[in-house]
Amino acid sequence: ACFMFRSFNRLTAMALPKLTYLDIKGFGEAIRLALYIGKIDFEDHRVSHAEIQELAKEGKLPYGQVPVLQLDGVTYAQSGAILRWAGRQSGLYPEDHKLQLQCDAIEEALTDIKKLLPSVWYGSILGRNPATKEPLVPLSDA
Repeated sequence: ACFMFRSFNRLTAMALPKLTYLDIKGFGEAIRLALYIGKIDFEDHRVSHAEIQELAKEGKLPYGQVPVLQLDGVTYAQSGAILRWAGRQSGLYPEDHKLQLQCDAIEEALTDIKKLLPSVWYGSILGRNPATKEPLVPLSDA
């Protein structure tokens, strides 16, 4: 699925940013929210695990994973880096260096928590096989 968010765009000199992530909240949701709250136009490209495999095989994912952000034909990876970019673009990330440090510390604490949640997000206790992306130990409905 692909969603287009249209509003006042502060990024007038560049093409519409394209955020690619799964159709779940996970590591991409904070990025989506920062862009939306900041009224930044972007393409919300939601992909399946199979599509991630294809993108990785085609060499379109710098680290073989999502989220990725495309800006003017260049693909950027890593959720923290993309989130800080989105925060700066939307005016949510502070300019003061000490406030940035506090903001980054909170985000890193949240990242530590998010590391415990992938089994719920991805439906597998041990995550996914790095090569096949298949669940290693799928969660059952029981």
